[in-house]
Formats: sequence, structure tokens, C-alpha cells
Amino acid sequence: MYAYPKTQNGRAKRSKPRVLLLLQGVHHLMLYENMFRHCTTVEWCCLLPARPKDLPAEGLAEVERLFFRHGVRFFSDSQSALAHVTEIDAVVTTWSVPHPKHLVVLPFIALAYEVGLPVFELQHGLFQIGLTYSEDGAFSGSGDGVATALPEARNLVCDSLEWFGDGGIGYPRLDGEERDREDGITRKRSVTFVTNHHWSIIADGERRNCYRIMADAISAVPDADFVLLPHGGEMKSEDFQAMTASLDSAGIANYRIEMRRFDGVYDTLLQHTDLIVASISTTLLDCEMAGTPTVLFRNPSQQSLLDALQSKVTVGTSQELIGTIRDVLYRGYRPYVTTGFLTPFRADVLEDRILTAIDWSARKPRPDILVAAARYLGLLTRT
Repeated sequence: MYAYPKTQNGRAKRSKPRVLLLLQGVHHLMLYENMFRHCTTVEWCCLLPARPKDLPAEGLAEVERLFFRHGVRFFSDSQSALAHVTEIDAVVTTWSVPHPKHLVVLPFIALAYEVGLPVFELQHGLFQIGLTYSEDGAFSGSGDGVATALPEARNLVCDSLEWFGDGGIGYPRLDGEERDREDGITRKRSVTFVTNHHWSIIADGERRNCYRIMADAISAVPDADFVLLPHGGEMKSEDFQAMTASLDSAGIANYRIEMRRFDGVYDTLLQHTDLIVASISTTLLDCEMAGTPTVLFRNPSQQSLLDALQSKVTVGTSQELIGTIRDVLYRGYRPYVTTGFLTPFRADVLEDRILTAIDWSARKPRPDILVAAARYLGLLTRT
């Protein structure tokens, strides 16, 4: 940290509008780095749900890298972020689905609306906004056996920043840079699983079937290396743990689990593997961007989402996947996925949307903002 004097009137100098970005986790920093790199007409301040001391070493290093490279600043806790609301010109959130997990940012959204700050929902995945879906069920809420939200329920924020469609800002990770590819002949053949099987919409039987297919393929092709890139939530899954336990007990050693995402680890794996086997998730855009042969798991509960993709090859049984792997590794077969939703990032569109909203906002006077902030912080009720 550094100390420096303020101006004579006691106010710090600031020439750019300040945007508070509410993120769901440190993993989103990789997704949005191009915003920090190219949208330089605003000053970015981020709030992560984890405190600095609770961040993994890899995540803390990424935070510090973004600060020194792009000038991005981070609040250490929600109270500090709310207390600085008089210095914020706009709020952008990736937490907007109306269910309990996203309600941690509701005070920021409500306060911004109350005091006249523009608020945007920034698309953080292929679904929820953009390519939308609706989970339907007798119960809506959180936990097993319930839909996330009521059918066709609107998200918490009115204005959205979508990746594609009219006025879309593009996929933040696609910046047009050339990506070097490795000659597959010079290394051992490999298959990479990019999965998101913790998603509640997937039935238990479908989830177990996917893991069974993975285990069978790893066992059936011992001369290939298999890399598992699971969603963090899968590591706690009994089905995932049962799959790896069965492989280990059988002495299967041609696989490994990779949880690192920064320092180019994630992109290098996608670009330099022979085949990606993926589940329906935002990572499909990364697979398409990598230009690597890709096949998708076929689950009945997700068929409508598969149908929305422009082109794809799917597998639903162990025999299908094993045959596909052998065709790719030894017979030159090249299946690809085309989502139809991968468009280059447009920093100018994003900056224009935010700056225009700031210019047109009816911001309340500083004293009114402080009174509202105190209410949300609970300061007015403390003794």
C-alpha cells in the first residue's frame, strides 16, 4: 500500500468515472480481463465474495497482477464497498438470478437504484441472459429438487450487457489475438474433459451416466493421457468422487485432475489436446475459440440447449465416446462444435453503454447517498 497527499481542498483527484464490478469469484477475472485491458475510459473497482486472506494463492496472485498491469482495484469486504458508494458512478453485477445464492448483492443493487446510479447485469455465462433457459418445477428456490426461479422470472437488474445479439458486447475472452497451436504428433495423445456436471438441471441418473462414460473411456484407451477439468462444485460430488475412486482402485494411472486456471494453464490445455469432451456450459465458447475437435455429452434434460447450437457432435454411451476417441486419435476424424454465439469482444460498445448511462443518471446529492448507505450498512440502528 502507498500513502500520498490529497489536494488542498481535501479531495482526491479523479479523472475517470468509477465502476463497481460485483463478481461471483476470482475465476471471473480471467473471463473479464479484456474489459480491464481495453475499457480504459473508466476506473474499475471489483468486489469478490472472498476476503484477501481467504483467497487461494493462485487467486491472490491474479488480483495483484491485474492491479499492477491494469490498475484494477479490489474491495476487501462488502461493508467497505458500500461505504464508498459516494465515489461510485455505476454498478455492474454478475449476480442477478432471483435465488438465494445471488441475494448477497441485492443491497448494492437496491442502493444503486435508490440513489440514482446506473446498474447493469453483465452476462457471465452462455445461459441466464443471452441464450436463455427456464427451469420449471413444483417448487422454486434453492436445494435439491427445486427449480432455480419461477418460469420466465426476470432477473434482479433491468439493464443487461449481453455477449451476443443486437447491441451485444461480444465474448470478453475473444479479443482477436492469434493463438499458437502445438503439433500433436510431437507429444503423447491426450483427451481433455471439460465438465459442469454439478448443474442442478441434470438428473442424478444422467450425472452418474456421464461419469461412467468418462471412467470407461479412460480405462479403454490406456495409451492416451486424460485430463479432467471439472467445475469446482463437482469436486464435492459423491458421483465424481466415486468415479475417481474406482479408477484409482483399478490402478488406472493415465488421468489427472487439473484445477488451475490462471497463467495460461486452462487455455493451453484446450488448445494443445487432441480432443475435448465437454458438457453444456459456457466453456463451449472456449472450446470453439480454441479450434480443437470437441464432442458434447448428450443428456435428455439439456436437449433443448443442444438444439440451440449451430452444429455439434454428441455422445451418450461409453461405446460412442470410446469409438469417437479412437477415430480422432488414430483415424483423422475432426468433430467440431459451433455454438453460433461466439462473437469478438467490443470494448467500444461496453464503454458507450456505461458512459451514456452515467451521463443520463439522476444521481442524488452526497448527503442523501450517505443516509441511504448508512441504512443498508445498519449503522442507523446501532447503539
